[in-house]
Amino acid sequence: MSTQEHADRTVRNIDPRRLPTFLIGGAQKAGTTALWESLRGHPDIGMARLKEPQFFTYEGKFGRGFEYYTALFAGTESRSARGEASTMYLCAPDSAHLISQSIPDVKLIFCLRDPVLRMHSNYWWDKRFRSDLPPFEEMVRTNHPQLQVYAARSHYAVQLARFRRHFADDQIKVVLSDDLSAGRRAVLQDVCAFVGVDPGALSHSAPARHNSAARSRSVRLQRLLGDHRREWTRFLPRPAAGMLWRAKERALRMNAVRATYPQLPTSLRQQLIACFEEDVVYVERLTNRSLPAWRT
Repeated sequence: MSTQEHADRTVRNIDPRRLPTFLIGGAQKAGTTALWESLRGHPDIGMARLKEPQFFTYEGKFGRGFEYYTALFAGTESRSARGEASTMYLCAPDSAHLISQSIPDVKLIFCLRDPVLRMHSNYWWDKRFRSDLPPFEEMVRTNHPQLQVYAARSHYAVQLARFRRHFADDQIKVVLSDDLSAGRRAVLQDVCAFVGVDPGALSHSAPARHNSAARSRSVRLQRLLGDHRREWTRFLPRPAAGMLWRAKERALRMNAVRATYPQLPTSLRQQLIACFEEDVVYVERLTNRSLPAWRT
């Protein structure tokens, strides 16, 4: 029996109250963590206890089955909406199919960011872990293989089109990171209405800033602590896992130093913008709005 056939049989036996009613995906460095953290404070929303479960992809956790997945939502059965956030769902080629076969009525929220700024930010995030990366300008000039990885994650047209082949447009909401930064509460209220909960019950407190620009005091320590940061917890009793997890997160924060990275030269930005015109047009049509800032 294939993994998909096994999952099909398993999910039919799962109480729907143990499955998510919405999923958050999106481009890396586009606000998924901020959105996840904000929605956790709503009394009618039950969020998975971990961000980035990465379940709906064959390269992720799908093979573990739905008993593993639904355990992440333990205690949320009485909530009117349940969700989780896994950035990779947008770019993983198999996620749209797996999600549609497993929870076809789910609602999908995708966080997007200016594709060029997303690439550049992704590069500086990776620099925390990889001291071998050349300067960004050199990567563009030499068409560095890692640059192609960054570019692929910013090609929103092909990614969104995969989901639109499996889901109706009224099941999909696009959230732009600029909107989340400029008018967080209005965006969150819109998202709450989309997932079917009272927008007025949102917490008024702003979440802490997540995944902001930083450099690592020690790249080696960052890689050691950052790799598979959640995997090991499943082998421990929950109290011990929680204690060690918090200690590890504290060590990661201590190893990070707040930093700013240089802006892209205008000429280089214009060169890269041209690579994403099709993606900008696609997002404009899907959201029915103009995005001039993504072109300048």
